[in-house]
Amino acid sequence: MHLAVPPLLRSQPEEDPGYEAVGGQLTRGNIRIEEPQAHWASDFANLAALISSALGPLALAVEHTGSTSVVGLPAKPIIDITLLVPDANDESTYVAALQQAGLVFWHREPGWYAHRMFKPSIESGLSDANIHIFSAGSPEYLRMMIFREHLRHNSVDRDAYAAVKRQAAAQIAATDGEDALVMDYNRIKEPFILDLHRRIFTD
Repeated sequence: MHLAVPPLLRSQPEEDPGYEAVGGQLTRGNIRIEEPQAHWASDFANLAALISSALGPLALAVEHTGSTSVVGLPAKPIIDITLLVPDANDESTYVAALQQAGLVFWHREPGWYAHRMFKPSIESGLSDANIHIFSAGSPEYLRMMIFREHLRHNSVDRDAYAAVKRQAAAQIAATDGEDALVMDYNRIKEPFILDLHRRIFTD
């Protein structure tokens, strides 16, 4: 799949994302990769229904993203959800509603496409998830969707990515063990992802 896309989709912000912990913090532990699970789709559906009910028309899109959204792809057992709102910087329009629905405002990264992240509270009994919030028109949202659809339809790249994920998890387990950070696992995968983006976004 080759797409003619605006240069913005090929680039990443160069400024500091400005990570700000809110109700959560960076968590260390073993990076565990599971074989594909049939319940991941229903876990997403339950969470999506909760988010849509909480926000109503402010939820412009609620999409299952990340590896658990690709059938046949191993993944960390955490559902990734990407939520579009009119303006992610305007927290007054959505934070309270999501908190009332049992979600914890985990952190914000204003310098990375105004990204905010929520997670279900332990008390909610919901499946573990990372709920990523971006503003309407966010290039990162579009990249996530294109990446997901490519992996769903390209078995060669899907299998290659699965191998990279397993290798990254094994490498970080060997070096960091219980002290591992997900961001370090992601850095190991990054060269493959950036190369795949380059190939997808070739005019």
